[in-house]
Amino acid sequence: MRKLFTLVLIGLILSPACAWATSIGGPLTNGQGKVVLGGEFEYIFARKQKFDGSSVSNLSVSNPKIEQVIRPTGRLSYGITDNFDIYTRLGATDYEMWSTPTTVPNIYADDSNLSSKWGFLYGGGVKAMFDFGNNCLVGIDGQYIRHTANASQTTILLAGGTERITGDITTQEWHIAPYFGYRIDVPDMWEFVPYVGVKYSDLLTESKADVTGNTIKTRSKYLFGVFLGVECLVMENINVNFEGRFIDETALSCALKYKF
Repeated sequence: MRKLFTLVLIGLILSPACAWATSIGGPLTNGQGKVVLGGEFEYIFARKQKFDGSSVSNLSVSNPKIEQVIRPTGRLSYGITDNFDIYTRLGATDYEMWSTPTTVPNIYADDSNLSSKWGFLYGGGVKAMFDFGNNCLVGIDGQYIRHTANASQTTILLAGGTERITGDITTQEWHIAPYFGYRIDVPDMWEFVPYVGVKYSDLLTESKADVTGNTIKTRSKYLFGVFLGVECLVMENINVNFEGRFIDETALSCALKYKF
């Protein structure tokens, strides 16, 4: 029965339908000298932004929102001590961004849609975790990721027709996330570690037009959020993780990890 549940769960992790913004990747540290290699899939349903400046004085945007973010990444972590890991992340990102552009005088009739192409993502972080006995643990995760991709923006004009601008967009995201977890051992099944925490995070975007070189910047509207998840130790060296994040963003993630 345990093997059957394990195979089904791993199958779900690898399925594209499970490819649900930045997760802490699980509450546990590796152990001193241990290496863990994992694959993660993240999906951001929505994250509200705010205007943070433009290179042109008469151009601004209102109500910017990032949505439909797909982010598959690989994570390689190393245990410096039993309670402290460092890790790196490499992967790709694809997403859309909506906003209401405003010019003086105004020439736009509707919201604009910025759609990115797949772009290379890189980053890294650190994790500290302390087990206080009685199956209770606390930890903190700090992380930074960055990516640049080609993008195009389409907007309906007041005079009729549409305006399409090509360029590139760069995003930077970081968080500091303390959390609390509790170990639950189910006989003849798995060990579960549900966890919950809060995070202080920010996501910065800078889009730049190819022809004019004009830039527009946004940053997160809400900086504090909550997250909750569960780590499942399904085999001796294999863990799976599910996590949801709310308030500052609405996002889901899942991960499969192997410890060497």
